[in-house]
Amino acid sequence: MFGTMSNQTTPKSIESCPFKVGELVPTDSETEARVVYIGDADSSWPVLAIHPSKSSDGGEMSAWHTLSGKGRYGAPNLIPPAPPTVRVPLGPEDVPPGSVVRTPGDRLNEWSSIDKLLIFGIHFGVRYYDWEQAMMGALEIKRPGEDWQPMWKEIPAEGGSES
Repeated sequence: MFGTMSNQTTPKSIESCPFKVGELVPTDSETEARVVYIGDADSSWPVLAIHPSKSSDGGEMSAWHTLSGKGRYGAPNLIPPAPPTVRVPLGPEDVPPGSVVRTPGDRLNEWSSIDKLLIFGIHFGVRYYDWEQAMMGALEIKRPGEDWQPMWKEIPAEGGSES
């Protein structure tokens, strides 16, 4: 049973393990665990973490986990860090028909309909902003059915993880 469960949640290589030895990692029981060992990727439970004990003696509990953080025998699951992301400008594909724009923080509710979406930027009225200017805080966007949002999106960073 444990082999099947770990095979479903374990990344294929030790390099893809989202944890680092020595780091404190949040758990799904609202505690933190310290990762003390990352071992053989072929093992069913290659990550060893130390959890604060819930016992009255104040000791610590050791628990083995899969590379993805699933705990063994009722140990709390480790919560992997979110993958790194970068902010990039929106493009024409991110602006559906009916979207409007305004300058950030405009509480007078002055917004403009978009006249043209160009590959290099956005045109409304007599104003034009390229996508980078819009991303740097010059504009906010309101898509149909949504609230005002910045003119950027987050995508996974290249390289996958920070070293």
